[in-house]
Amino acid sequence: MGKGLKFFILFVVAALLISAPVAQAAEFIAARTEGAVRLYDVTNPSSITDSTIQGDGSGLTWSGSAGLTDSRFVAARTEGGIKLYDVDSGQDWNVQTDQSGLTWSAVTRLTDTLFVATREEGAIMVFDVSDTSNFTDSFIQTDSSGLTWTALTALTDTLFVAARAEGGIELFDLIGGQDWDVRLDSTGLTWSALTRISDTEFVAAREEGGMLLFDVSDPYNPSEFMIRSDGAGTWSTMITLVPEPATMSLFGLGCVGLLARRRRKSCCRE
Repeated sequence: MGKGLKFFILFVVAALLISAPVAQAAEFIAARTEGAVRLYDVTNPSSITDSTIQGDGSGLTWSGSAGLTDSRFVAARTEGGIKLYDVDSGQDWNVQTDQSGLTWSAVTRLTDTLFVATREEGAIMVFDVSDTSNFTDSFIQTDSSGLTWTALTALTDTLFVAARAEGGIELFDLIGGQDWDVRLDSTGLTWSALTRISDTEFVAAREEGGMLLFDVSDPYNPSEFMIRSDGAGTWSTMITLVPEPATMSLFGLGCVGLLARRRRKSCCRE
């Protein structure tokens, strides 16, 4: 590969990084067990604002939520209902209505229009909300006595991981229709939270205090590494921090500077 072509490729990559949008707003959604859903804007910490998306409602208990885009998110209730919200338009839609005896335990985003939800009764379902007038869903796994899903996280737009209160962790592939046991059920272990690290790695935390890193590069032979052993305390939720667009832009500028410096040195030698 010629020097000119190498420089061009690296320049394009750096330019793409520089063009990444810089995050200006800092908004998040919060839900209450009494039924309320609120939008908070913490862009200016000295003047935090909030608005009501839905007020408290007797008998409604939110158990899981996931952002799909910068304006749309889904929220699931322990009573069985799932709603899609659009913050910009102020609209909301019933993806699934309340059903007695069904309890949604976790929700995770796959794409802008696809998400996965798990039930405490054992079912796992994928929902397509691309057409708000005609939601579609399909079972990945049906309700099964004795299985209780407690946590969920997507690794890619087709791969996700789900953990059970009984101690088992499974990796699911939507395209291939396969699933693998990352860990089998173990008495006395209760997984309470999952978070994605990369397309093939995730961290799982236990109610007993333990925390493990899993690598599923080879789903038939997953590996695990102890981060923290069981101890006092209960992990309830986890998130993975990602580089800000502004940071990536600075990285891109640095790449351009290094390339220019290297090119000047090369010209001087010639």
